Parts: sequence; structure tokens; C-alpha cells
Amino acid sequence: MMRIAFSILCVLFFGSCCMAGPPSGDYSLLFEDTFDGNQLDVSHWKYRTGERFGGVNLPENVRVDDGMLHIDLMKKQINGQDRYTCGGVISVPCFGYGYYEVKSRLWGAGPGLHSSFWLMGSGNGDNVTQPRYNQVIEIDGYEMDSHNPHSLRANVHYYIGRKFEFGGTEGLPRPQIDGSEDFFVLGFEWLPNQINWYLNGERIYHNKNPHYYAPQPVWLTALATPDGYAGGGEIQDWTLPGKSSWQYFRFYSRDLVGVNLLANADFELNKINNLENIGQLDPHYPVAWIVEADHEACEVVDICQGANDGHSYLRHASDKSYHVITRQNLQYIANGQYTLTAKVRSSGGQRQAQLSIEDNIALARHTDLTLPVSAWQQVVINDIDIQNHQCTVSIRSDADAGQWLEIDDVQLFMSHGNDNIDLARFPEDPLYNQNYVGEIIIDSKAVQKQGNWFDSSISGFMGKSFYSMDEHATAQWDAPITEAGQYRVLFHNILHSNNLAYIQLQVMHAQGVSTREVDHFGLDRMWVDLGTYTFTTDSVASVRITALPNPLDQTQYGSCMRGDVVRLIPVNAALAQPPTCGVDE
Repeated sequence: MMRIAFSILCVLFFGSCCMAGPPSGDYSLLFEDTFDGNQLDVSHWKYRTGERFGGVNLPENVRVDDGMLHIDLMKKQINGQDRYTCGGVISVPCFGYGYYEVKSRLWGAGPGLHSSFWLMGSGNGDNVTQPRYNQVIEIDGYEMDSHNPHSLRANVHYYIGRKFEFGGTEGLPRPQIDGSEDFFVLGFEWLPNQINWYLNGERIYHNKNPHYYAPQPVWLTALATPDGYAGGGEIQDWTLPGKSSWQYFRFYSRDLVGVNLLANADFELNKINNLENIGQLDPHYPVAWIVEADHEACEVVDICQGANDGHSYLRHASDKSYHVITRQNLQYIANGQYTLTAKVRSSGGQRQAQLSIEDNIALARHTDLTLPVSAWQQVVINDIDIQNHQCTVSIRSDADAGQWLEIDDVQLFMSHGNDNIDLARFPEDPLYNQNYVGEIIIDSKAVQKQGNWFDSSISGFMGKSFYSMDEHATAQWDAPITEAGQYRVLFHNILHSNNLAYIQLQVMHAQGVSTREVDHFGLDRMWVDLGTYTFTTDSVASVRITALPNPLDQTQYGSCMRGDVVRLIPVNAALAQPPTCGVDE
């Protein structure tokens, strides 16, 4: 049975496998499914369908029984062919900042099943219940492959905006586990400045400063992998049928005073610029927003100058009479006092032009924007009392041809509440946002590879990264030196929870060869400083990567060795000037 609990103080004991719960008593349980009864509640879940990894997702492979959600791995005849079948469920509501938790036991009798608990939006929403574009961030609570049930992997990916990139996680010492033997509790806490993962109450991963935000649906999936995945072999039919099971899913929220809960508030995310796909999504559908009525009258304007902040803003306008609403629905947010603000410009004279907030029950507030305003002006709606854990923020226009409304930097934030939490961002690594005069960047296209290497779906610093599960594989970055001198050598360490524990990096320079053992699993920074060395113009700067064996008594590490970019920065180099507006960033 599905139940939605409001304003329930979380008093669950934290630290027990059977009684985990959020890491703070400041959280309240807002959504729970304990999978009672004998059928899935389709008002809150939809089935995952289609093919993935060579398996077929079928609704009939998903069942509710014995107070649990089960997803079956089976071999079936489909259109006269033997196919391995599986399934999954995706939540209808989207969830934002808060604490997510499941209790599960996953199949591990042999290779062939990839079980996951994760968060990710869609790039093809219905524009009614969910935005057309809402695939912004993916947070993997866990991924477990049935051939290696000791390894629970956590990841963060970003799919849209200025740069497609991988967030990375920092691994922490954690207890051993076999996810197929006993039920375990896995939770993750998503905050504006960090994401924390907990296994049976103990923190196991940490991610600093998530780059993008948008409420996203939850996925519980178990995918058949008949062709082998992440080092697994072929499915052994004698081990079937198999199943992965979940006892519950819970979502908790808390007060986050001063934190904007609206996604893509500055309308910057429709722009794509990641070296592989430079362009713009359909500007009539802002990422994370739903557009009603005359969608052609709604447009994200991307210009060099003129936005209140950044390069983009939202514009309602048309060469004919129009009516349009751009809205964002927020669900399962903390009750309390909120403030809604935005920067606006307006031609004035519209039949209707307003910024509004409502909850379809008692809340209905708006500010009129029909007066002419030529320069950006802030509008504010104070003392908004949200009492139903949800609201809709809308930008509405009903106007004649030539009349327009422009809006930017829309913010909805709790103005009063429990602020007993540190939301300050962690210090950023300047190497991600700064370039230096005379630096040499050796990207993944200029690497000499030996052994079995593959392109990765994880984006690197420039384009795609690559990986190998071949323990004898090597890769070498080479670059000719055009100006002799001392250079600081940096390796972009792609962190991932299925990585080897350590790798070896060798730097070939004028004085010889220097060797560094690097934590590849998650304790080192993403940019690893390999040292400062002298290079001459008659030599080639080279960096070589090789695998190191995992500790014999540690089963939680993976088997992947990952490569990406090497940078050589001249000692005392000046910062390069950032690109001017209008030049690709």
C-alpha cells in the first residue's frame, strides 16, 4: 500500500541494518511505498520498457508479493526467439533535495543481472506531468552486478547544460557486504553542496558541490545482461529464474532556508556545449519547465548580452495574439514560509502578465506584470505559506501581437525555518575553470593504447574518457615540447566505484622516469598532481598508465582502469584570458 506521510518527524534509529533512516532528525518522511498488497500502485509508478544491455524489460516481470517489489530475471520466447527478460519501475512524481532510502536484496547467483536504485529525469517528457526536457542529473544510489555482489557502486552524472560531465564520488572505508545474501539499507542524501551515500547507516561515498539541480524521478531496475557487463560472463540458464527485491522506498525532506528549489531558474540549461554536441535544445521548451497553450510564444533567448545573469532568459512574445503558461511543479517539499522572486522586463499592456504560485487547494498568490518595465526589475512575493508539501510556480501571459514579457533568475526559497545545517560550498578546484598561457593538454584522442580499451559513457575533461578491464593494458600520453622549461604534470583521475583501488603513472622527462602510485577508487582528488619536471625541445613529454592489483582481502573494488586527459602547465604560467562573449566556451 502506498502512503504519503506529512510532517512526520523522523525518529528512526540510524546505524542499524533494519532501522536505518536519514542522517539527521531534522528530516520528515514525505513519501513511502512499502509494496503491500499484490499489485503495483500505477498512480505513483510506471513500468520501464524497451531493451537495454541485450535484455528486454517487460511489465510482467515486475510483481508485488509478500510485502515486497520483485523484479524477475527470466528466459522467455519472444517472437519465436529465446530472450532474457527483466524489468523496472520509474516513479511518477519527481523528487529534489532530500534523503532517499531503500531496503533491498539483489540477485547474485551468477552473472547476468544489473540491479540499481537511482534518480534520473527524462529527455522526452510528455510536457503535461513532466517537462519535455528534464534529464539533468543522474544520482546512482547503487548499482550491483550479480557476478560481483560485494560491490555497490555509486555515481553522479550530468546530462545537460554548459558541459556534459561526470560528477565523481569519493570512496570512504566501509564494511564488507554481500548484497545478495541479506537485506541491506542504502540511502543517499542530496543537498545543494554535497551528496552523501549511506550503507546500513554508515557513510560510504561523498560527492562535493553537485553542479546542476532539477527534481527527478526515482528508478528501481534489474536489467538482464546476456552479453556480459562490467566484467561478467554469459548468463547460466540453470541459475534462472532470478529476482531482485525491494522492501520499501522512502523519501524524506527537510528545511533548507535560502535554497532555491526551482530548477533551471536562470534558463541557462537549454544550451549544450561539450565539444561533442554543441547547439541548443528546442528553445520553446525550457529545461525543467512545462509549457502550456501557445508554446511557440515561449522562448529561451540565448544572447551575448542582455540577460539579467548569464547568457539566457525566458521571453513570452509573438507576432499574433497569444496565451502561454510556463510552469514548474514542485512535489514533496518541506512546509513553511517561502519567498518567490524574479527579475522581469515587460512591454506592458497585456491582458494578463503575471508570476504566480498556487497549490490547487488554498494557496494562490501572484504579482501583476502588465506595467511597462524597460530595465530588469525585481519582483517579490513574500510570506508564502506552503502547507501541502507541493506548489506550482507559473509565468503567465495573455497578450496581443507585439506585446512581450521577459523573465530571469526565478527563485523560490524558504525564508524562515530550521537552518541547523551547513550549506556552504566546498572550495572548488581552480583547474576545472582556469586555463594557463603555454599549457599543453593531451586529450584522449592522442593516446597510444596497448591491450583492450573501450570508450566510456563517462564524459571526461574534454570529450569522452576511456577504460580497460585488461590487467595487462597500458596507455601513454605523448606531446612534443615546443618550449623548454619546467612543467607541472597533472592527470585527470576519473573516479568511479567500479575502479581498481590503485593505478601506476610514470612520467618520462629530461631527468629520467618518475613513478607515482595513485588512488583510483576515490580518495584522491580528480586532478592528481604528478609533480614538476624539466622537459626539453628535443624530447617528448610522456605519461604512461598501468594497472596495479587490488588488495587481496578487499572485494569492494572494481576492475576498471580509466584514462582521460593529461595537462602540462608551465611553472609560473599566467592565467589565460577567458573567452569573450560569442565564442564557444
